[in-house]
This record gives sequence, C-alpha cells and structure tokens, in this order.
Amino acid sequence: MRGETYAYWYLRRLGYISIARNYMPSRAKGELDLIGFDGETLAIVEVRTRLAERESPAQPELSITREKHEVLVRTAHYFVREYHLGDCPLRFDVVAIDNMPGHPPVVRLHRAALSPAVAPRFAEKPIPSGPVGYNRVCKNGRHCDRLKRVGGCALPELRKDPITGRWVIISTDRGKRPMDFLRESVFPGPPRNCPFCPGNEMKTPPEILAYGRNGTGANTAGWNVRVVPNRFPALGIEGELDREGEGLFDKMNGIGAHEVIVETPQHQTTLAQLPQKSVEDVLWAYRDRMLDLKNDKRFRYVLIFKNHGEAAGASMEHPHSQLIALPIVPRRVREEVDNCWHYYDEKERCIFCDIIRQERDTGERVINENDHFITLAPYAPRFPFEMWLLPKTHGSAYENNQSSLYASLAQMLKDTLMRMDAVLDRPAFNFMIHTSPIGEEINDHYHWHIEIIPKLTKVAGFEWGTGFYINPTPPEESARFLREAQIEEPANK
Repeated sequence: MRGETYAYWYLRRLGYISIARNYMPSRAKGELDLIGFDGETLAIVEVRTRLAERESPAQPELSITREKHEVLVRTAHYFVREYHLGDCPLRFDVVAIDNMPGHPPVVRLHRAALSPAVAPRFAEKPIPSGPVGYNRVCKNGRHCDRLKRVGGCALPELRKDPITGRWVIISTDRGKRPMDFLRESVFPGPPRNCPFCPGNEMKTPPEILAYGRNGTGANTAGWNVRVVPNRFPALGIEGELDREGEGLFDKMNGIGAHEVIVETPQHQTTLAQLPQKSVEDVLWAYRDRMLDLKNDKRFRYVLIFKNHGEAAGASMEHPHSQLIALPIVPRRVREEVDNCWHYYDEKERCIFCDIIRQERDTGERVINENDHFITLAPYAPRFPFEMWLLPKTHGSAYENNQSSLYASLAQMLKDTLMRMDAVLDRPAFNFMIHTSPIGEEINDHYHWHIEIIPKLTKVAGFEWGTGFYINPTPPEESARFLREAQIEEPANK
C-alpha cells in the first residue's frame, strides 16, 4: 500500500478529519500530502516512508530538510488563503513509516514537528497502534463551515431537493473548483452564410414577430429581435391532436409550435454581452409569444429555453433561444407544480417563497439580488454551478409579470450570465423558464423561475439508472465563486 494511503487511514483511526490530499497550488511549486482537522487545529501532514533493514528503524522523518520545511510552509499559506481557512490554528505534522519486509509497517506520528524547528521535535517512540476512538467533531457540526470551503466533509452528502423530492450526491471527495473542469469556452466565429444574420431574412421561414424596425417591411433588415418558425420543428403547427389508444398504449398527432427567438442581429455578441435594454427586448419577445400561443386551445404548456454552445446542444452559433408549445404538460413540470401544491396545502405558503426567505437569511447560497429578483445556488443542485433566478415577490406565471419588472429581470439575468462567464470562462450552458401550465397561471402555490445550468459534467449510466445526480461542487462553494466574481462592466448597463 502506498505510504500516503496508509497514513491517511492511520490518521482517520486517530480521529483526524481529512479534507484534502496531494494539494498543489497553481502558481507555485510545492505539494501537501495530507490536510485535515485534528480537533480544532488544521493539520498539514508530511508523509515520509523508507525501507528499514532488519530491526533498525529507518527514520525517514530525518530526511526533511529546512528547504523542504520552507516549501511546506509556503504551500500551506497558499492553501489557507485559497480556501479562507485563516480563522483556525495551523500545525505541521509528520507521519514516518518504516517498511520492513515480512513485518507490519511501523508508524510514528510527530505532531507539530515542523514548527518552528524540524529535528528537535521528533519523538523516539512510535504512536501505539491499538484501538482508537473515532473523532466525532464533524458529526457535532464544529467544522462544517470550514469543511464546506474545501469541498465538504470527508464523506459525500446526500441532499434532497425540497421541491421535487429528488436526491443528489454532493461528491465532496471530487470537490471541483471552476478551473478543475475540462471544457471548451464558447466564442462564436465569424458568420458564414448564417440565416439569422441581417440581410438573410429570406433564408428563414416568414417571421412571426420582430422588434426595432422603423417603417421597413417584414422579413427585411433593421430588426433588433426576430422570431421565426424553426425550419426543422420538433412538432407541427397544423392539424388536430386525434388522441387514440392502441391497446394499452396512448398516442396522438405531434401537434405543437416550435419557434426560434433570434436575440440580436450581431452574430458574435452573446446574451451576456448585450446592453441591458436589448436583453429586456428578448424577454419581452418571450412574453409576447407565450401570450399569443396560450390562445391556441390545443396547447397546455409553453417552454422557453436556450442552448448556448455546441456542448449544450446548439446547432447555430448566432445568439438565439427557442420556444416549444406542447399539447401536454411535461411530467417533470407536472410533478414540480403538484409538489408545490402539496406544500401549500399543508402550510398555506409557497415553497419557493420560503426558500427565498431562508436563503436571504443565511446568505451562503445567494449569488446576487436586486430590488425585484434574486439569483441563488439551489440547496440540492443536480449540476455544478447550477443557478436559479427567481422573482422575490410571488408570481406564478412568467408572462403575467408587471411590465415594469422586465427591465429588472434583464438586469439580473445579464448580471448572472456575466458572472458565470467570468468564473467559468464562457462555458456552454442551458437555461429554461419554468412557469405554470396553461389554464393554471393564477395560483398561490407555484413560483416561476429561470434555471441556468453550465455544461460542465456529463450525465452517465448511474444518473440514467437511478435518477440521482452526482455533483462534484457544493452549492455553497459555487455561490461564493460567483458572488465574488469580478465582472468586466457594470451589470446595469
């Protein structure tokens, strides 16, 4: 067994709470073998292993030079600053392991061995290896806040989404910071015969809606936002549903609407980079199309969503969103709305409103807020750096907002996307507007919101097989990164 692994389990028996292994700072040379808490003290542990001859101790601890000591101290300072752990005592320990063929390893633990001098603090006797009680500090919650800063406790956490009842695994052992994810930044290239660019209006189906023209005709340049039918629709707009049964199976015609909202005439400008007024125009286009499609009695739900970047499912680089009107309420939406109703039926309060109140009280998962909207990291996120954008005042349907709120929403959406770009280096992402089904728009139990999901991980067999999601970044950590992000321009422009 590798010396560090043996030392890890040895220290766990002594009650150490491990929080990191093999830490290396990105801007300096050096490595910390093991890091953990021993009681209230943050212990930096150097592991030394050597092959012993016969019965003579190898004493690998004596191989630590003063230069190595200085490297350890410097690297520890990087770790403490990076994870904001300056509020706890710090100590340098050494675990020395003598490996003797045919015999169990002999382990010596030297607490505070490297502060301030190296050699004088080494003990001659090894620590007894008999039964040791487990440290229960973590279970009593004394280190919970500190441990969350470096990715959580030694064990993963199972968290339950209070709205859907879905469980997620916060895999603290994999705890990943923004720079740890392998991803491609999204930078739209120059237009090459793009049908969404000005001057190419005849390459799309006839437009349904356009903002910004001053007297020019339909399907011509001069627009700011343009809505057109999707050339390759998932559902067809013409016809009747014709519901029927086939034995125990049900089917109907694929009736629906599938539209594209072209967000800007500028091919290489993202939604986060648009002026706030242009973002507001996009949000108004969403509203106007939803209100129009609600008049079609065949439709039960309208979903607005955005795929940004190839990894998120976008087939066109030009900034755009999509809308699909469905003849049925999607199962996930139905479950979410119904669970909110059950909570309201029991407590006579909206669960989203309760979440907003609690998150604003604690503040640890709040990313930003303005007068009317708040962005936060959900308690049980399926994906790293998942965000929810919600109105602070109860509202059950996106399209029923007061007209004055869309400017405030544009400011908060732009701010959120800019923070995500700054922290994650312009990742691919998806966002979806969750709103009440058609015919249920006015209610006290459901709260419309926008879910924003950067494309940083992949859904694999475990997720498909169980419905659980493994998230390698605690939401408290992702919220801190996003909250502290330095965005390039004022968010209210």
